[in-house]
Amino acid sequence: LKTPGVQLAQLGADRFSIALRGQSSTFLSGTFVMLDNRPLSSLSEQTYFYLDNPFPKLDIDKDEVIRGPGSALYGGNVTSGVVHYISKSPFTSQGTTVEAIGGNQSTYQVAARHAGVSGSGKLGYKFNVFYKRGDEWQYDPNSELDRVQLSRIRFQSVDPEGNTIFELPER
Repeated sequence: LKTPGVQLAQLGADRFSIALRGQSSTFLSGTFVMLDNRPLSSLSEQTYFYLDNPFPKLDIDKDEVIRGPGSALYGGNVTSGVVHYISKSPFTSQGTTVEAIGGNQSTYQVAARHAGVSGSGKLGYKFNVFYKRGDEWQYDPNSELDRVQLSRIRFQSVDPEGNTIFELPER
C-alpha cells in the first residue's frame, strides 16, 4: 500500500495495523478495511483483525483509499477512512502464482493462487492458499537479561476502593 497518508504499523511478528490520518494504536484503528466489498474490520470495536481475515498479497489487483468526510458513508464509527482491497478476477488474471517469504522472529509465509475459466468461458474460479507464522518474544529461563526484564513487569488487580486483590510477583 503506497498511498500518501496511509501508515502500516507492525504490531508483532505476524500482525499489523492500518492507520489513516494518524489515528491508530496497538488495538484500535478507526480505519475501515474491506476486501471485495466485504468488511474485514469490526466497526463496533474499531479494530481490524488481520489474523482472522488474512489474504495473500498476490491476489490483490488494486486498493482504494478514502480519507476524510467521504468515509462517513460507510458507517458512523468509520472515523479516519476506508481501505478497500479489490482482488484479481479469474477472467482477467489466470494461471498459478506461488510466493514464499521469510524474515526475523521465525516469520515465514507461503501463499499460492490458481485461477482459470471453464471451457465455455462463463464460469471463472480461483483458489487461494495462505499460511503465515511468526514467533513473538519467548522467555528463556537461562537468560539473565530475560529474568531482569521480566522482574520489571508487575501485574496487579485492584477493587473499586483501591485495595489490592492480588499482585504478581508478590511483594
